[in-house]
Amino acid sequence: MNPMAIIQKAKQDGITIALSATGSIRATGSNKAMARWLPIFRQKKSVLVLALLEEERQHIMRVMNDWHTRTAMMLCSNLTTEQARQTAWRDLRLDEVFFGMRAMH
Repeated sequence: MNPMAIIQKAKQDGITIALSATGSIRATGSNKAMARWLPIFRQKKSVLVLALLEEERQHIMRVMNDWHTRTAMMLCSNLTTEQARQTAWRDLRLDEVFFGMRAMH
């Protein structure tokens, strides 16, 4: 099973899996689900970390593309370049907080 399939199936089983602050894997879920998935996570840890890093990289690229689009839109609103950049970043942060932008992508 490829790493993304493992992550998706674990999520379907109620497991939350993400990169930890130290660059490892952080997984949470019910004891029963964790008992089932922990051996797989341990065995496939390196490829799972790489898959999660790629997912994070793709998210960053989407945010940057969105930021460039929003900045261009703000520039059309007669804002200065710096005002447009600041407004675009503020809006992106608000999207993350209020709309869970990561979950939508």
